[in-house]
Amino acid sequence: MQSDLADAVHWAVSQGIADPNRMCIYGASYGGYAALENSIVYPNLYKCTVGYVGVYDLTLLGNSDFSHYAFGDRYLSEVLGDNKSTLEAESPVYQVDEIKDPLFIIYGGADRRVVPENAKELMTALDKAGKKYEMMYEPNEGHGFTKPEDNFKLYTRMLQFFDENIGPDATKH
Repeated sequence: MQSDLADAVHWAVSQGIADPNRMCIYGASYGGYAALENSIVYPNLYKCTVGYVGVYDLTLLGNSDFSHYAFGDRYLSEVLGDNKSTLEAESPVYQVDEIKDPLFIIYGGADRRVVPENAKELMTALDKAGKKYEMMYEPNEGHGFTKPEDNFKLYTRMLQFFDENIGPDATKH
């Protein structure tokens, strides 16, 4: 998956569709995982990364509402396995030293699909590593914000983040 994302970026740049100096990666839920992992695996490809209600510690998926259903638990076991050291090795929270891009983390306190501990653990690891990041937390939102006022704040802040990092006046990295 990570190489597919990077291949698409390289293709868009080679076709003149995208400016390599103005590329960020954004994703939500699994996409939040993919965005952070991609910025780790391809550290010079992006100028910033946004993770929205993302999975950052694969070992926590057993705490999600998805795992409370027999099919969900079987699915997670099948696609992820249950080797803790493998799950940790593939989790962004255990790779924060490799994160080079400015990072924006967005999560809701009522998320039962990707529990808030994902974002909290990531921010704790980033703090320990001395990495800067921006965050947005809405205590009453779940797995994707639903309140119009929270979405307005979310997308306003996200646009500001993109402007700061890849906007026309952004400093080239």
